[in-house]
Order: sequence, then structure tokens, then C-alpha cells
Amino acid sequence: MGQGLTFSARLPSMRPVPLYELLLDAGPDPNEASLETLVMAELKAYVRLLQGHAPSDLYGLIMPQLERPLVQIAMEMAEGRQLHAAAMLGIHRNTLRVRLKALGLDERLGRESP
Repeated sequence: MGQGLTFSARLPSMRPVPLYELLLDAGPDPNEASLETLVMAELKAYVRLLQGHAPSDLYGLIMPQLERPLVQIAMEMAEGRQLHAAAMLGIHRNTLRVRLKALGLDERLGRESP
């Protein structure tokens, strides 16, 4: 998992926690576990860090952190070509453009070549 990704709740006493710190006590071996198992372990570790506090907008907090690396990998594999990345993701090119912008990736990953 990337060291730059963090989960953070909108609670004043919480600090963003790098994913690699969560992995240290997550349990399953990253080399043997499925992606779903690893994500579940990460989410359980995150919930434990909340210490009983209920987060607001959990979906809005977590989903961009899952979607951003997925889109980044597709764009890398497609060498910046949005049409190819969209096809890999199984979404329309315009949907990818919207997601790139929403995730703050549109400037860093370039534009579709003519």
C-alpha cells in the first residue's frame, strides 16, 4: 500500500494516519491476503482509531482514497492516455475526466493526446 495515503476523520483530536502504520497492526499478511481482505483490515483498524467516535461522511472520506490510486494506476498503465485508461476501468472517457478533476489528478496526469 502507498505510504502517502492517509485516512483522517473530521474530529479535532484525530491526526491523519498513514496506511502503512495501520498495516502494522492490521493482521493479515499483505503477501497472502486478497485486496478485499486487506481493505477490510484497514477499515477495521481505522474504526478502532476513532475510539468510539462516530465519523461523519465516512463514504465521502474513504472512497476518494480508494478511487485515487485505482485511477492513478490506470493512467500510468495507459501512459497518460485517458481513452485507454477509461477502457481499462470500464468507464466512459468523459466519466474518467470528471473523476480525474474531482480527485485532483487532472493537472498531474496530463490530457488526452489528439
